[in-house]
Amino acid sequence: MKFIKDNFKLIIFLIVLIVLIVLFLGFFNKEVEYKLEYDLNEYHVIESYYKDDNMYTFNVSKDDYTYDYAINHKYSRKRKLITEFITDATNDDYKCLAIKVGNITTNSICSNGKDYYDHNLIESDDNNKSDEQFKIYNYDYSYLVWNGYGYTDKNNNKDYNFLSKESYSNDLAYQFNEYIITPNYDQEHSFNKMYIYNNDKHTIEEWRLNVDISYDSYFLGNIGEDLYLFDVSNKVEYRMNIKRKKIKVATSKEMVIFYDKKRTTINKNKLIYNKILFSYDNLYNYLVFNNKIYYRYYKSDKYVRISNHDIKDIIYKSNDDVYYISGTSLYNYNPSKGETKIAESFEWNFNYMNKIFVFSR
Repeated sequence: MKFIKDNFKLIIFLIVLIVLIVLFLGFFNKEVEYKLEYDLNEYHVIESYYKDDNMYTFNVSKDDYTYDYAINHKYSRKRKLITEFITDATNDDYKCLAIKVGNITTNSICSNGKDYYDHNLIESDDNNKSDEQFKIYNYDYSYLVWNGYGYTDKNNNKDYNFLSKESYSNDLAYQFNEYIITPNYDQEHSFNKMYIYNNDKHTIEEWRLNVDISYDSYFLGNIGEDLYLFDVSNKVEYRMNIKRKKIKVATSKEMVIFYDKKRTTINKNKLIYNKILFSYDNLYNYLVFNNKIYYRYYKSDKYVRISNHDIKDIIYKSNDDVYYISGTSLYNYNPSKGETKIAESFEWNFNYMNKIFVFSR
């Protein structure tokens, strides 16, 4: 009997010990947002962690030069994470700096004390050429061009047509992940059928909707795998999932679903009278201002120019990559590779919006 009691006490003790260890480890490894200032190798650093987005930001300054960086990284209990400052005296007019955090090296940012530039831009010298033919300079990408009846795969010279009547405009087409979703422009005033191009499978599928959507509509953006479209004429917001071919009214109330750095709501009247799109705070955030293209890091207010070309518009953004048109040329920018001209078409002198779609292969 004593043996049973002793073993019972031992079991209770072990259970309590295990619970305490689990609680201790949980507390010990708990993610904590923080902001830390320190000096390292003549640089002043403000290091911050944002647990909701698993993002670290670093504000680095020396003399009159200040740089912002952001890294998407698993939480670490360590502090003062910068292990190296990497300088590059490429040009006497600019001071360029990258930082190393663990095994991650950021892209180098250059500054003249006032503006910020991508490192690759300081050395780049790319002359624009135009031609009446569609030219591909980089076959690491797939190029889909609107031909009036559907799409032409320029890599393989293959058409994916689905319209019976030619439509010059393609205003309501939307690219998301491996898909391009396009209304049936054969229907007038409104549509209840769309076509889904799948770049992974190189197929076109018909999608019959259970609602009628006016052409006076626009896509707000996505939250996860769901796209949100606002029908201005009918004052209705729709949520659709392309992969599952599901669409339903998100809400028809005064306050509709919106995304501005986080999920929120907005008065539908603002969407009726102004074309307002979802706003995200990604690792790299791209925008065109005064015909120049820039990025800013997560949580940063500093804009880094990435091209010397006059930019018409951004065509598509995917992860860290951005695609944009300048003159007759299509460019890709990636922070680790810099700016690259990947294709060219004389047509883009006149019309380019929703005419060219790019997929990384």
